[in-house]
Order: sequence, then C-alpha cells, then structure tokens
Amino acid sequence: MTVHIWCPRASESAIKLRDALHAAGVSCFKSAAHISKRGILRFINRVRPEDLWLNWGPGLDNDVLSIIPMLNNKTGGNKQDQLITLAQHGIPCPEVFDTPAADRIGRSFKHQCASDLLHGTGKDYYTQKLPFVYECRIHIFQGKSIHAGVKVRRESDAHSWIRSSVTGWKIDYSKSHTILKDRRILAAKAVSALGLDFGAVDIGIVASGKAAVIEVNTAPGLEGSTVDAYVKQIIKLHNERTG
Repeated sequence: MTVHIWCPRASESAIKLRDALHAAGVSCFKSAAHISKRGILRFINRVRPEDLWLNWGPGLDNDVLSIIPMLNNKTGGNKQDQLITLAQHGIPCPEVFDTPAADRIGRSFKHQCASDLLHGTGKDYYTQKLPFVYECRIHIFQGKSIHAGVKVRRESDAHSWIRSSVTGWKIDYSKSHTILKDRRILAAKAVSALGLDFGAVDIGIVASGKAAVIEVNTAPGLEGSTVDAYVKQIIKLHNERTG
C-alpha cells in the first residue's frame, strides 16, 4: 500500500508521520510545502484504488482533491465554525461572540500554538473565557480514542492559563489512565459532529468537573508514542480495507 499525506505546508508532524510509516515498511508520500497546480496533478496521479489518503490540516480548495476518498475530506471549517457546529450538535464548548467583552478572549480563525492569545492578535471572533483547572488532549481515529494525555507544566514559569507548548506546557501521555471514559466519549462525539475521521480534541475541565471541548486539531503535534499510535491505526485501517 501507499499512504499519501496531503499537507501543502511545512509540518514537522506530517514529516514525522511519513518517516515513521516508512520505518514500518509502508510507502508514504507527503505533498510539497508549497505546491503548484502541476505539482498537485503529479501528486494525485500517484493514487491507486488501494492507496490511503490523509488530509493533514488544510482545507481542500482544489476540486480534484475534494473528490478523492480521503480521510478528513471535511476539515470542519475555521476554528469559529468548529465551535458553532459543536454547539449545534449539543457538544459543550465555549460560547462564541462577534464582539469583545471583559469575560471574553479574542481568537483568530486559524490560530496555532495560541499565538493570537499571546500577542493579542485574535480579533476574528471572541469566546467565553472558562475557568479551566486542567486540560487534556484526546486523539480520536475512526471513532476510537487511540492516545490521550494531560497538559502539565514543562517550565516553572509556564503561563497560568494559556496551556501551549510555546507557553511552557507539554502533554504528558503517561497520565492517560487518569482521563475519564466520558471525556473520551465526548472527544469522539466532537470529531463525529465535525464530520472528521480523526482529530486531536482539546478538552478543558472546570472545578465542578464539567468538561468542554476547546477545539479539534486536524493536524496535531506528533511525537514519540503519539506518532506510533497513528501509524498503528493507519496500518490497521489499510489491512481492514484490503482484507
């Protein structure tokens, strides 16, 4: 089999996934970071019926790509659209607003690594600021929780509430056993509500124990055991398809 990763931008995680699949004996191609229309045609001309396609993050603007049977053929729109869709499906998540207020935080449609929160550049939409006491990330693949971890401080001076790798936090996957089953069920429901095949769901929990979906990442950061979890599922899916 051959795996094709559609990710026309620089992505360490997509490259790690490609290299790990190669190491497992699986032929895998990643699209170029900046790909021309001719490059797109060359890329899709590699496809065979038995191949597996993954959309790693970006939307599918090209008409030809959109008809390929690709995992995550739908990307859930921008981050504001995500929250609106989740709310429509009864998934608990921060409320969305068009205007700023003291108890709201500004976000950008395609924020990454909380850069909009750090630099105050988020002005596309605003969300309710919920007092999360901790957060977790749950990776869902084909409706199943395949890996999960808790966000913990990596540095003593980590930001008090912006829990991102660039603000001194990390995801501790050794704490997977502490994540309740209902959190995993919530994550799976969120991915399903967005019409996705896979995604990394960030969930925040307030002091009362209630959980809310913060966002669903369609190109999550991968390292170590997380890469292995995706490789295992990709190979399993291919084997199921080919019998």
